[in-house]
Amino acid sequence: MAVVFDTSALAPGARCEAAAAALRMRSFPSEVEWDTTCDVSVLLELWDYGAVTAFRAEMSGHHQFRSATHIRAGQVDTVAIAVQERGVGRLEQRGEVRMLCPGDLFVVDLDEPYAYGWDGNGAARSVRVPLAAAGIVGSDLDDLADLVRTGPLCPLVTQHIWHLCSSADPGVSSRPAVGTATAALIRGMFAGLRPRHGRVQRSPADLVEAVTAFVRTHLTDSGLSEATIADNLGVGIADLRHLSVSTQFDLERWILAERLVMAREMIGEQHDRWRPEQSRHWGFSNSARFTEEFTATYGVSPDEWQQISATERDTRDDGRSV
Repeated sequence: MAVVFDTSALAPGARCEAAAAALRMRSFPSEVEWDTTCDVSVLLELWDYGAVTAFRAEMSGHHQFRSATHIRAGQVDTVAIAVQERGVGRLEQRGEVRMLCPGDLFVVDLDEPYAYGWDGNGAARSVRVPLAAAGIVGSDLDDLADLVRTGPLCPLVTQHIWHLCSSADPGVSSRPAVGTATAALIRGMFAGLRPRHGRVQRSPADLVEAVTAFVRTHLTDSGLSEATIADNLGVGIADLRHLSVSTQFDLERWILAERLVMAREMIGEQHDRWRPEQSRHWGFSNSARFTEEFTATYGVSPDEWQQISATERDTRDDGRSV
């Protein structure tokens, strides 16, 4: 358990302001209105699982507001998947109001204005997952948020979130793996909510955004392919190929270019001599192909580029010492 804020040690008169500041720091820019007819109490707990964070808030009556102004000041490209733990929650987003009983699973798009809270004492548990890791773009939530309670994986997701926000720590070395597994589960949940014909209607711009976001978080995966991308985004391979034709967006060449840029930067900054087997860390299953593509793209081999970079670095260091 990682308690990050607790009002129990504060004087009652100092709790409202301090708790609102803690929520903004541990959550996202927002405003909070407290029910001051009773003692304000707040306990915030946070668990870091790499790209995914788990968050538990146990609080007295309040309502938290995230406005368009807050979002313009700090867009986060993140979705919160939450479980109402105690009390009856009230979520208002996209013109809809949902009343949330204990055990209810719900989704909050953190880049859309919302109001959330409860009367009296209550608590909620949640995980925050980057949109790209969840395999969605923000506009998908217009349709998917309403379906969360009925999806085949929703009971499992509810149970998983409950256990993530607990005192059991898997250990520092295991936390990133737990985060990766959590993101995969959330991605599977959203995939299970899509229409039965397996397609989500997206504009070309939205689909390009979803593809590029997914690819950038999976560049080092040598198994990244059209089929992998299509499966994770809930579209067909034909949709991706049609996108390539209609937007002149060559997906395969773009992935190659992104990997080469990543490799070029790392080789240039590396002091130890680069090794061909390192190409696997940049998503290349074949080191010979990596060397061939690198040389064709940049006009020098990886070895030559590392030598050039080392010479430039030495020259800069000599200049600073003069």
